[in-house]
Amino acid sequence: MSIVFDAQKIPETRRGFKLSDIPSAWFVVMGLFLLFFIWRMWPMAQFPVSAFNYLVPFEDKRNIASKVENPCDIKPTCVVVYLAPWCPASRAMIEQIPSFREFSKGSDRPGILVIVGAGKKEDSAQMALRVGGPIFIDPDRQFEKTTKVSHYPYFIVIDPKKRIAARGHDVYYWLRNEMRSH
Repeated sequence: MSIVFDAQKIPETRRGFKLSDIPSAWFVVMGLFLLFFIWRMWPMAQFPVSAFNYLVPFEDKRNIASKVENPCDIKPTCVVVYLAPWCPASRAMIEQIPSFREFSKGSDRPGILVIVGAGKKEDSAQMALRVGGPIFIDPDRQFEKTTKVSHYPYFIVIDPKKRIAARGHDVYYWLRNEMRSH
């Protein structure tokens, strides 16, 4: 008995990769993941300027001439320092605030906005007195929630286009190195 091969009955082998090899559900899942990632990360880059509306200027009653101005309105670049009165690291940061403010007096240097929040109103007021100088209080923690403050002390750099350029502890190290280099 002889075996006869019919060339038309032999399946043709493919070489290379075709998009039809991947199930279409995979594209849908990856597309949804990409959209979710963009949706979650986009707000991190945009600074919610309305967050400043939640802040209350702390005016020292002992100093009649204590007019509080927002440094982020005066200077194009601004560093926000968010402190919590109950946090030991924030209390230790109080000693460095005057040197940050002294450094920011140059025209090409960023402004320093100090905010005390994430605690009881009385504790925030006491900490504001200890910090001194122009300071804002976040009484209802709305600034903290809007800007997604995750730890204390928390640093945010706001660029001239009112976008968040950097956030977290890296800003502190950057600011400290800038102070040393000038």
